[in-house]
Amino acid sequence: MSLEQSVMADLKTAMLTKNQAGLRAIRAIKSAILLAKTSAGGKELSEEDEVKMLQKLVKQRQESISIYETQQREDLAAPEREEVAIISKYLPEMMSEDDVRKAVKAAIEETGAKSPAEMGKVMGVVTKALAGKADNKMVSALVKELGRKDADGDLIPVLKVPEPLILKEGARVMSLSDGRSKMSKSDPNEGSRITLLDPPDLITKKIKRAKTDPVMGLEFGNPERPETDNLLGLYAILSGLGREAAAEQCAQMGWGAFKPLLAEAAVEALRPVQARYAELSADPAELDRVLAH
Repeated sequence: MSLEQSVMADLKTAMLTKNQAGLRAIRAIKSAILLAKTSAGGKELSEEDEVKMLQKLVKQRQESISIYETQQREDLAAPEREEVAIISKYLPEMMSEDDVRKAVKAAIEETGAKSPAEMGKVMGVVTKALAGKADNKMVSALVKELGRKDADGDLIPVLKVPEPLILKEGARVMSLSDGRSKMSKSDPNEGSRITLLDPPDLITKKIKRAKTDPVMGLEFGNPERPETDNLLGLYAILSGLGREAAAEQCAQMGWGAFKPLLAEAAVEALRPVQARYAELSADPAELDRVLAH
């Protein structure tokens, strides 16, 4: 039975049993299938496409749960958890760490990779082979670990692998076009995100077109205004004011006055990053020398 057939059968059962969580989750899957098929010109989805679609649905809800938990809105987080549990039942069973480790080792042998510098192609092979079957963070960590060991299992001296520094504020930035979805470089809508190398005029243009609402005044913590929470949060970080000062400054402000402030803060925050990038890019020989050592 295909995913679409299973969903339709489960939808009927959920309707008969009046399972509200099931109805919400299954209808979301049904809508996602229809949208994906329409985008593909009516073609049936491959198993890989189905897995990616389901993972996206789960990820969207997990992101919402994180926001609601931060806002201490358990009444909103609980329904999202119910939907995650239901949607996850349609995904393949996740592989154990031991199985992923074996798959990574097999990929290293298959590609003939001999050094950490060649782990990119190993990652490509493993990611494709384990799509939807393994946690991506686990896969990445194991590729880094096993890719730094020689045939005897000893670590190969390389540059120190940096540990991520993820601050609580700004750890999750949402899309400029949808305040409930995470900002992502894979989003086909270029206007949904700001990249580190966007020129000032493009940053200003993207922020000017960012989705907002018709309410006067900006505030944090209102689940009915996700775009407001996101844009005000960006301003608090990029301006250096912090959440309390930013909220006070913008409490009575309209979008026409706020967006130029946010654009200016974003441009100034990225200016030193872009200047350093330009400096390094201007001397490719020096880059090659550093990488060679």
